[in-house]
Amino acid sequence: ITFDTWGAFLPEAPEGYSLSIGAQAFEQVLQTYGGPTALSDWKRLAARLRPLTDGVKALPASAVRPDAGALLTVVLKYPGAVLRTLQDASRGLTRPFSEVLEEVGVTDPFLTNYLNMLAFLLQGLPMEGTLTAVMAYMVDDFFQPKAVMDFPKGGSGEMIGALARGVTKHGGEVRRRTHVEEVLVENGRAAGVRLRSGRVVKARKAVVSNADL
Repeated sequence: ITFDTWGAFLPEAPEGYSLSIGAQAFEQVLQTYGGPTALSDWKRLAARLRPLTDGVKALPASAVRPDAGALLTVVLKYPGAVLRTLQDASRGLTRPFSEVLEEVGVTDPFLTNYLNMLAFLLQGLPMEGTLTAVMAYMVDDFFQPKAVMDFPKGGSGEMIGALARGVTKHGGEVRRRTHVEEVLVENGRAAGVRLRSGRVVKARKAVVSNADL
């Protein structure tokens, strides 16, 4: 499901607002609720971030993989995009977003708080713990023609349901409310997990985890 408007209730806008998605609409928000430097701060930040996404956006997500097969699916097929991505990384894609704000000189309190909110919505962390790559991708989306936001039919729980059905369809088992206390490492590789109950579950091939490092 896509929608082209969104709004928020903020300390500076307790009555809330609703505007079209996109850079022009966001500039209206900054002019209405931000301070005298909000708009110029935003334009400098956008000019700094947008070029950083050229390489990443040219790489299809389905082609990216963590093993040696990436040589075939990514490096040989998209050499230009890979080179640009490596160059962008050296220019700050992997730095904390807060460092880029300081470097660009963003000082407006409203804009800073707004970006901090977006960082939390995107990654569940404040700007100090959010990669610049995440925010650069989002900022670039502001400038795309006919920008929209997506929402899964049935809510975010349906995404988890689809993943669970895929696991059980291929003979796996989904255990809910099963807290993993520790990832067990043997001979330099993840070999299983220890549950809070004390039970150990050994991995036949690998341990897949989305826990932050």
